[in-house]
Amino acid sequence: MKYLIGLLIRDKTAVLGFFLFAVIFFCAIGGEYMVPYPEDAFDAKPWQRMLPPSAEHIFGTDGMGRDVFSRLVLGSRIALIIAFVTVFFSMIIGVPLGLFAGYYGKKFGQFIMRLTDVFLAVPQLVLALVFATIMRPSVSTAMLALTITYWPLFCRVVYSETRRVAASPFVDALEAAGCSSKRILFMHILPNVLPVIIIRATIGMGVTILVAAALGFLGLGAVPPTPEWGLMIAESQRYLPSGWWISVFPGIAILITVLSFNLIGDALRDAIDPRLRRSR
Repeated sequence: MKYLIGLLIRDKTAVLGFFLFAVIFFCAIGGEYMVPYPEDAFDAKPWQRMLPPSAEHIFGTDGMGRDVFSRLVLGSRIALIIAFVTVFFSMIIGVPLGLFAGYYGKKFGQFIMRLTDVFLAVPQLVLALVFATIMRPSVSTAMLALTITYWPLFCRVVYSETRRVAASPFVDALEAAGCSSKRILFMHILPNVLPVIIIRATIGMGVTILVAAALGFLGLGAVPPTPEWGLMIAESQRYLPSGWWISVFPGIAILITVLSFNLIGDALRDAIDPRLRRSR
């Protein structure tokens, strides 16, 4: 563990990714105490609508007179909640299915893999749009739609790694020693598959935030006056190009958040996989 931490500290991209994530995380945790006008994130104030960035409102105000900076900071909490909840429940569904399908194989494994192929045959955003359209627009709807469309990626990755680890000599030795299949699966195979799961989850959080923002932009996610980044960009369309700040700053927030998760995921992949480390 100390060796892995040392590798991450020496990786400049990893340090940058963790720094960006720390900033976003602290904004999500203490947003109400960091913004100058927390009440302006939700309440409309028509007398101060469409104010450009200034000393009083550093990111300006939107068409309803709400402070863009306050909505941006408070929106980081919603973005992280969507990312963590979606990835967590996707792991709850996909990881056990991938483990059982990869270890037991045969008809059960083939059935699970064909089911994941059906989901993976359609782009995630398109599939999420289908599920989100059926239900009532809300943050919960966006998380449910993303979970339904993202678990097959975990299942496919875990299935492949489980098949590789199950073919190792130490698994044959455990079976010859009389260990139960559940003990082999969860005490020996799962720890060897865990690094791949962590990497997939880290990168998946960035993808989830991006797709959630797309759902919000299309009106299938968060609803007004929720300070969600995709919804903020959607609401800014009528004020472009004069009100450029309403869409530019949420777009930058999405970019930085997704970039931080991708940098962390790439750094973890390089640190965990010795072959990639040697190539670098």
